[in-house]
Amino acid sequence: MHCVTDKRFNRDPDGTEFSSIAEAEAEANQSARDLICDELRRGRHIPSDWRMLIATEDDTILNTIPFFLVAHGGGVPHAPELRRPTRKVNVEREHPSLAETDRLIAKARTHIDAQQMRITILESDGRDTSLATDLLRHLEKTFECMIERRRFIVRQLARVDG
Repeated sequence: MHCVTDKRFNRDPDGTEFSSIAEAEAEANQSARDLICDELRRGRHIPSDWRMLIATEDDTILNTIPFFLVAHGGGVPHAPELRRPTRKVNVEREHPSLAETDRLIAKARTHIDAQQMRITILESDGRDTSLATDLLRHLEKTFECMIERRRFIVRQLARVDG
């Protein structure tokens, strides 16, 4: 697990092995709660832009746990009650953001295709594909989030243009 703050990427140099993604998610949620408490004890605001990254040994990100959701009791990232307040649209920031999102979507699609190929090879060799399939599921979830982010950016830009 790694922690990303508004200023730093904090790599866990030792890492911890978990028996399942769910166990890693539970630990990441607890770590986020602990860090939120530390910030509050220091008289600071809840670090809502921070997040915990659950990664494999080769730094493949399996899941992201946003502190914003942890601070509000977890739940579905797109649940309306957990959305942040709407900010004024900054066109100069959103156009490059759209381009970057398109680039990342294409890259994610490539990773998904490669993972599907790996699973096919593992299956043809008669090997266990459970971990590879779990990773594929997380890649697909991330891809869906990217698509949703792109839709959001396009809606923001349409609000400005319209």
